[in-house]
Amino acid sequence: MPNTVGGNGRRTRVVQGEGEEALRELNEDLRMVGRLPRVLTAILSIVFLPIVWVGWMNSHHSSIALAFAALPIALLLYAVRVRAWATSDTLTVRSYLGTYVFTFADVTNFIDVPYSGMWNRFSGTDTWLNFGVRMIDVALEDGRTVSLPASLTTRPACSRLVDALNARLPQSALG
Repeated sequence: MPNTVGGNGRRTRVVQGEGEEALRELNEDLRMVGRLPRVLTAILSIVFLPIVWVGWMNSHHSSIALAFAALPIALLLYAVRVRAWATSDTLTVRSYLGTYVFTFADVTNFIDVPYSGMWNRFSGTDTWLNFGVRMIDVALEDGRTVSLPASLTTRPACSRLVDALNARLPQSALG
């Protein structure tokens, strides 16, 4: 498990302290979590729904068309849920189907890793299939690492988020 995180030197905003301004800036940065899932789902819906409509017009089987149309519509509705926010002592990430709450005191490190999820068939590599998107893994005090595929963002944005989140950790955690 790597002990180094983020840090490509570009526009990194490090949030120090417990102040309201620092927390506001962190939550402003966390607003980018969920944008990419919503964009990808919207593209999927824009491509898939007309194909379903054309198929329905040719076959007149409305029940089959509704079944195929339900998938992108459901994904679009679930993508609206994806977001992240922080309080003075917790990070909450809401994904498609669940919500993760981490107490900063229980986290040893936030890690910037290649995205591995449904949008790239869980490949988790930095190949062409990944398109350079990243996600956050959370290393916990008990030795577990929790992946957050819902946090998928671009490489610079993920690096900024990881740096800002690591700055919220107790100094002893980053050793």
